[in-house]
Amino acid sequence: MLMIYLERVIKMLNNEVINKVYSKFLVTDSVSIRELIELGLKSKDIKKLIMLKYITLDMVGNYVINDLDALYQYGLELYNEGREDEAYKVYKKCYDLGSKNDDLSFDLYFSALDNKEYNLASNYYLNLKADKCR
Repeated sequence: MLMIYLERVIKMLNNEVINKVYSKFLVTDSVSIRELIELGLKSKDIKKLIMLKYITLDMVGNYVINDLDALYQYGLELYNEGREDEAYKVYKKCYDLGSKNDDLSFDLYFSALDNKEYNLASNYYLNLKADKCR
């Protein structure tokens, strides 16, 4: 019964809402309820984001990203749409937030090379090698 309900909630949460929220989180680590409303989200949208565990409240009452894998998937979608620069920003945000996604270092490495950020590419490559050794 809960799964059916959650599937309905997911269908009701449109990509526009997710895009607005993730775009905001690319420039900040936490967002107030007021900022979410200023983005055009309604209380039901915020409730859905919380129920689906995209965001959660932190200790001071602001919302933070809760699901780094979902954020990474968002980056992959951007990349597949040909929006490589935006995808790279999402990958970097995932990395900065401590994502443990196995493919993240790989994607960061090639994105950094594409952006001629060779020192960063080297760091991501070393992380990629370190991940393989674990």
